[in-house]
Amino acid sequence: MASIDKFTTYTNTTDGTLQASIREDLSDVISNIDPADTPLMSMIASAQARSTVHEWLVDSLEDASTTAAVEGAAFNHSVTKKPVRMSNYTAIFRRDFEVTDTMRAVENAGMTDAFAYQLDKSMRELGRNTEKALLSSTAAEAGDNTSTPDAREMAGLGAFVPDGTYSDNAVPDPTITPKPYSDPLGLDADHSVAAASGEITEDKFVEVLEAIWNQGGRADTVLANAAGKKDITAFNQQNTIRRNLDGPQDTIRNSIMYYESDFGEVAIVLSRHNPTGVCYAFQRDMLAKAFLQPTAAEEMARTTDSQPGVVKHELTLVCRNPYTVGQWTGVS
Repeated sequence: MASIDKFTTYTNTTDGTLQASIREDLSDVISNIDPADTPLMSMIASAQARSTVHEWLVDSLEDASTTAAVEGAAFNHSVTKKPVRMSNYTAIFRRDFEVTDTMRAVENAGMTDAFAYQLDKSMRELGRNTEKALLSSTAAEAGDNTSTPDAREMAGLGAFVPDGTYSDNAVPDPTITPKPYSDPLGLDADHSVAAASGEITEDKFVEVLEAIWNQGGRADTVLANAAGKKDITAFNQQNTIRRNLDGPQDTIRNSIMYYESDFGEVAIVLSRHNPTGVCYAFQRDMLAKAFLQPTAAEEMARTTDSQPGVVKHELTLVCRNPYTVGQWTGVS
């Protein structure tokens, strides 16, 4: 569409010389075209971190046994299983912004204060960046091997999915690369299932839920990308699916909100920031975001005729039981 010049004089009109006096027609609404939903960050609990390496313990019970004790037998004080320490780095997320005094003084469409508008926008960006890191970040220790210091990076949800590649019952050490997050008890668990030709079939969907249940968990949430959500909606065993039938009679609603399986009911939630081709299943109460620095907004010291500001927080992902997490890969 060609741009409009409000100062152009149109010679084929009788009032062409009055064009310069016409007021601009600018709507007093600003439409943000990018989504800012953060389902994982919003749904998991908050916790307190007190160091840049946040640690927690994972333990398990001995295998169930039918062996009875012999009457009068001596006690056998065998060594029981010991807790295993897990850890994750905290990461700093920050959005800096600056608004000139002129921009705060003039009348702006769609906002009463340009600084407040930019602060709100930065908070949304901060949340979106944090959501993506919680889902897909790779752990890294802070370092200064070059002229530019390296930032600490947390391990995202994908790092905690047992995938059958780690079975050493060693204490996870945050200085080891790759990080042995996913199988801390050495159970040789594999909760990662590849999609069939890019599709989550119902059999493969249930396979992950069953793998989590077999290790003592009960998945209650699935974070699906768009392709995975459509695959789940297309499942054809109607007796296992609750469809949204509310609303006017002339409205067709064909969106799966919950899936009731043999291994529990799971909520199906769309997620925009999953790693490419990955959908997650997990037990929600086993995840938390641990804050070392809470979310804060600050006006910074002025050095020019502008007001700088920053929004930031420092946190990490806590997976209290990695055996309650699973994934589907190659979902397209």
